[in-house]
Amino acid sequence: MKSTIRIIALIAAFGLLALTPWAQDKPAADTNPADAGKGTPKIVFEKLTHDFGQLKPESEVTFDFNFKNEGDGILDIQNVRSSCGCTVVVPDKRTLAPGESSFLKVKYHAGRGYGMVEKKITVYNNDPKQSTVILTITASIATDLEFTPVYLRFDNIPVDKPADLTVYFNSKNPDKFQLTDIKSDQPYITIRLEQGEDKRFRLVASYVPTAVKSTENRGYLNAIISAKSNSETYPEIKIPVYIKFQEEFTAVPVRLILYNVPEGEGALREVILRNNKGESFQISSVSSSNSYITAEIARNGDAANLIRVTIDKKTPAGLCNGVLTIVVGQKNVVVPVRARIGNGPEAPTAPPVRPPADAKEK
Repeated sequence: MKSTIRIIALIAAFGLLALTPWAQDKPAADTNPADAGKGTPKIVFEKLTHDFGQLKPESEVTFDFNFKNEGDGILDIQNVRSSCGCTVVVPDKRTLAPGESSFLKVKYHAGRGYGMVEKKITVYNNDPKQSTVILTITASIATDLEFTPVYLRFDNIPVDKPADLTVYFNSKNPDKFQLTDIKSDQPYITIRLEQGEDKRFRLVASYVPTAVKSTENRGYLNAIISAKSNSETYPEIKIPVYIKFQEEFTAVPVRLILYNVPEGEGALREVILRNNKGESFQISSVSSSNSYITAEIARNGDAANLIRVTIDKKTPAGLCNGVLTIVVGQKNVVVPVRARIGNGPEAPTAPPVRPPADAKEK
């Protein structure tokens, strides 16, 4: 009996200790860090702008934007985006407790530009008063030689017709400027150097269709023009050349989009297929990947032929997507079709209809 009384007394003593202030004097934030998330974060940067000063082309520099969480809640860096691919931003930490500091490392590559440049960095975070923070970097690209454009693009040109593009050079000392060892790494691009009355040099690049082998042409070609100069900034110059050939046939429109087609009424549209050389041609066949979308040849044998496209009246409400395949000899021209029927929920498309065997690209 006495031992039972002792046990009850001990239990009561421990209960009294648990109720004393000594057992409760630790703050909740220390015992449970998650409680900090119940507060409000506050992001504060030491500075919002940085000037890299004068740089040479192709320079690569870095800078750390320091910041701190001065709030009483956990700060989350949700995303960081720069205004161009020449600027890379790497966060040191993405989650900061109250009072914690971190930094964003910014790497900037000057490229071939010149003059004053300004780039923006947007920091997305969970601070309710400034959920986006804009950081700015600036620089002055100094060079003794400017040339423009820094690359050449022959866009949508006929594969069998010559074409020219020009690069203009502007030297700070035009009387002594020299451009030597000029060459192209491909025979279908030839180069000549000229100097105008304004003393500016210009490099004329010519596309030579007769130098293109049939096996090389897959719709586009690339080349590199290289040269040496007495410029301190650009002792060696490389100019990329991109060539994209005009397609033999063009569909108008290139994609057929129909919005708000009334349910149960269907729709009728037209697609024109034209020869970019203005020559007459014959459409062999036309097919659709979706049985709710049908197409038929309405005009054939001209330089611009007509295809009539019908959206079936029985098409369910929602999206109705498909692809038209127009066959001209050995060539296929593809026209995507996107239609929305009524205002109903998105509906599954009808079972696909395979194009005939002669419609497969050879």
